[in-house]
Amino acid sequence: MLEVTAEQAQRCLLVNIMGSINTIQAAAPYLAPGASIVLCSSVAAYTGGGYVGGPVYGASKAGVIGLTKGAARELAPRKIRVNCIAPGCTATSMIGDDPEVIATLAGRALAGRLAEPDEIARAALYLWSSASSYMTGAVLDVNGGIRL
Repeated sequence: MLEVTAEQAQRCLLVNIMGSINTIQAAAPYLAPGASIVLCSSVAAYTGGGYVGGPVYGASKAGVIGLTKGAARELAPRKIRVNCIAPGCTATSMIGDDPEVIATLAGRALAGRLAEPDEIARAALYLWSSASSYMTGAVLDVNGGIRL
């Protein structure tokens, strides 16, 4: 926290919070009733960072959850649902390829492994689909039990 620069913090907040705001503002005017917007938070929103990313990253992802709930409320009269997923550690370039880091992160999840990107994508597909038609303002944790 004490080492992050103002520029690094602003970039993180811009990417995660403003990116989500921009997505909603760009998409919502064109969406038909029954449509769904899915944002991406992170397990870091609940942990304050720490596994990957620091406290600013965690705060920015917590902001995405707050934005999800507020946008769901505002877009409900238009019959547009807004939800988000909160992935745990996923096998992507953000984690890197250091075997020790991967083993440490995987060991924290009850699943005993990192998520695969397609597992996170399937969660988003569920929230976009009619199978989740009664969900709005929800956070779908896809984290292999890392918070338990």
